[in-house]
Amino acid sequence: MLLRRVRKTQVAAKEKLKSLQEQHRGIEEKLVGVLGKVLETAKDSESDTDVGKRIRALLAKQGGIETLSAMRNGQRLGQQQ
Repeated sequence: MLLRRVRKTQVAAKEKLKSLQEQHRGIEEKLVGVLGKVLETAKDSESDTDVGKRIRALLAKQGGIETLSAMRNGQRLGQQQ
């Protein structure tokens, strides 16, 4: 009886871990993609002012600085850690 409960808990924990890993993989891929776009923008721009404007526009298009920062911190928007 105890072993069944332990196995059931273990299976549920493994499923939860797999779900979290998939969720975080998606977040990491999105953030790495945004970083790649930022680097391309920086490489293609001629002046620092132009770089800043284009990067801010890019970040806004990707969800905004606040949303991307929350993703980086592992938070959902509006959630405190």
